[in-house]
Formats: sequence, structure tokens, C-alpha cells
Amino acid sequence: MPRKRKHGVELPPHTHRVTSKGNVYYFYQAFRGTSRQGQRFPLPRDPKSPEFWDAAMKLAGTVPGYSGTIAAMIDAYRSSPEFQPPAVSKNTQRIYNLYLDRARIAIGAEAPDAIRPAHIIALRDQYRDTPRAADSLVAALRACYTWGRPRDFCINNPCSKLPKLAGGGQHRPWPQPMVDLLIEHARWEVRRFVLLTLHTGQREGDVCRMALSDIEDGSIRVVQEKTGKELWIPISATLQPVIDEARAAGGDCLIPRGNGEPFTANQFRALWGREMKRDVLKPIREAGLVPHGLCKNAHNLLFEAGNSNKEVGSVTGRSPTMVEYYGRAANQKALAKTAVKRAENAAKVLQTGVIP
Repeated sequence: MPRKRKHGVELPPHTHRVTSKGNVYYFYQAFRGTSRQGQRFPLPRDPKSPEFWDAAMKLAGTVPGYSGTIAAMIDAYRSSPEFQPPAVSKNTQRIYNLYLDRARIAIGAEAPDAIRPAHIIALRDQYRDTPRAADSLVAALRACYTWGRPRDFCINNPCSKLPKLAGGGQHRPWPQPMVDLLIEHARWEVRRFVLLTLHTGQREGDVCRMALSDIEDGSIRVVQEKTGKELWIPISATLQPVIDEARAAGGDCLIPRGNGEPFTANQFRALWGREMKRDVLKPIREAGLVPHGLCKNAHNLLFEAGNSNKEVGSVTGRSPTMVEYYGRAANQKALAKTAVKRAENAAKVLQTGVIP
């Protein structure tokens, strides 16, 4: 609601009055004085004029019949239930907030439908040196536009179908020699993380939070931060030594920090980054392999063991679409092995006349 000021003028939301050297100025600045503070825009000098209110409403946005700005759409999106946990994870919310702030500064004054894919690509390419940051910026804006379209904030989504700057290789599964190299030479925390990821297929933050107190009847309980799903994942015979090692060391966390508390995802990524600087792990660094790629290894192991998409999803907690996506390479590999084996058998029949 508009706020009544001492000077008798009711100001729209996110507007404020500044007096400097005897002159009075008005500005629009969403969430001023908070961590979500947006860009400040000057307004006409007379708050009683139609020009003042037209400018303020354009910056704030109006729905339906929206004719506002990207800044207003971003603010509305971040205030919506769809942007709050559990609709999005806290980590996704944190990342999106970071890049929506950057987008707000760069293009916040523009109308949403004035932005074309070429504008998004130009903005993305400002972060070319950090491809994952560039792709995160596009992902955050894409989510905002996707939310805004059915609510009449915009008609088009200029972020849809834009290719990733980083490409898909950064999350590719690890070759087995690279897995072996890391397990042999990395710190024990990283080694445990790798083994837990390979046998559960969980994301970094979920692996870091695993604890002995979550184990019951030979399974470990995981509540996924991103999806809120509760999973019970059987502990395989190859994973049991990791559990025994953690239990012998005392404490509850499977991958504890020095104070016994679990790593956050960001703390573990920092540890991972320091490990990757070691000369012995240089091949992994140069190959561009990242922790998330180990999730694909986990899926591949489950598929190669003959599990169906539904069975794999019951372990990893991924959506059917993602399980199918992860399974394409594994299924291709298995089909290729079967095809070659049949070809070999056919060749033997032709050579020997004996049907195996």
C-alpha cells in the first residue's frame, strides 16, 4: 500500500524521497536497504504529477495488462511462492538471486518483451571466462520469464532454447582410470565423497549431509535438498567399508569437517578445488571433470546391472526424464556390446557351422 509521508504525499511502493542541498528528489529502488536491493531509478520531481505516477508504475509493473520492467518482473518472481522452498531448493534460490541481481542491473530498466535472444546472448557472453556462471545467469532469467509468461508479465521467453556456453561435457561421466586416480591420491574426505556418490547417485550437498544416524536396516535415509524427496538407499557391500570406517572414527557425519560438523556444498567445493590444484591430480583437472559427473557414473552402474529406468530412479531420486537422459549413454553401450557379441557369434557359425 502507498505510504503517507510527513510531507503529505502518498508514495508508491519502493519509492523514496531524498533531500539534498535544499532540493527534493524522488527515486524508485526495489527492496531498498535489504540484501535484495535493486537498481535506483530517478523519478520526476513532482510526486503529484501524472508523469511521476506513470514512471513509478512502469518501474513497479502492473498485472494484468503489465507494461512494466524486467526489474519489476524479477522482484515479483522473487516474492512469489514459486521462488520459495520447497518449490525451489535453498541452493537454487541462492544462485538465482545472485544472477537475477546481475540481470537486474544490466537490463532491469527494459520492458521484458523488448529483450530478444540476441540481448540475452550478449549478456551471457560478458561472463564467457566463467562458462558455468554464464549458463547460470541464463537459467535464472529463463526461470523468471517462464514464471512471468502465464502471469502477463511478458509474452515471449528470449532465454528458451539458448545453447549452454559451457556445453554438456562438464557433467560427463568419469572414465574409470580417473576415478581410480582420485580414490588413490585424494584426501580421505574426497575419497569418501566419491565412493558415496558412485553408490547413491546423490547431489553434492545431499552426500555431504549423510550421517550414521540416517542408517537403518541396511539402508541410508536421504531427504534431497533440491526435490524434498525422501529416499532409502540400500548400502551395497562395496560401500559398507566406508560406513565401517566412519563409525570407527567416531562422530555422526560420514564426511565430517574438523569440528565434526558436515560440509556444506560450497565448503566441499572449495576443498575439491584445492585438491584439484595438486600435480598428481592434474589429469582430472585438465580433463574438466567435475563432481556432478560422478552422478552419471552412478546411473551407468545401475543401468549396466540390468535395472529399469524406474528402478534406477528409486535409488537416485531423479525425475523419469532425467533418468532417461542419464541412461541414454549406458543403454547405448549395453546395446552395442550385445550387437557386437551377436556379430561375433554369427561369424563363428559361418566359420565352424556350429551354432553356439
